[in-house]
Amino acid sequence: MLGETPSMSSEPALYRLSSAPLAVETLYGERPSRQTIYRWRSQGLHGVRLRCVSGPGGWRTCDRWLRQFFEAVSAAKEGGR
Repeated sequence: MLGETPSMSSEPALYRLSSAPLAVETLYGERPSRQTIYRWRSQGLHGVRLRCVSGPGGWRTCDRWLRQFFEAVSAAKEGGR
């Protein structure tokens, strides 16, 4: 409705890319280097780029986008067989 604020729970919790290696380790058990995270953003992996937004202090991503990235990379690798 007009004048209501949207629920913040639907918005992903964004964090800096420098924090993403720890998030990947929490989600998947392995910690990539920061350089790897930045490469996933700029060059991608198997034709898939990590979704990020530019925010105060640099690029940001979230757990949801990391999961989507790995799902898309897995699908791209499966399709390449």
